[in-house]
Amino acid sequence: MVMTFAAIAVAACSTGSSESLGSGIASYDALRQANAACVARGGTVQPRKDGIPGELADYSCVIPGAK
Repeated sequence: MVMTFAAIAVAACSTGSSESLGSGIASYDALRQANAACVARGGTVQPRKDGIPGELADYSCVIPGAK
């Protein structure tokens, strides 16, 4: 289920800022809350290329154009 949510929430972006979602387990609810907070700031949640999908630290909030 985590992989499905991550696949839905992902959108590629090459510029802007990228912030880790923090620590803990990347449960559906945790990713949903992190995604809502990220979207409110104008970003999208993306998995890190070298990450493990079960950890929040392996996802980032990417905000295009932010410095």
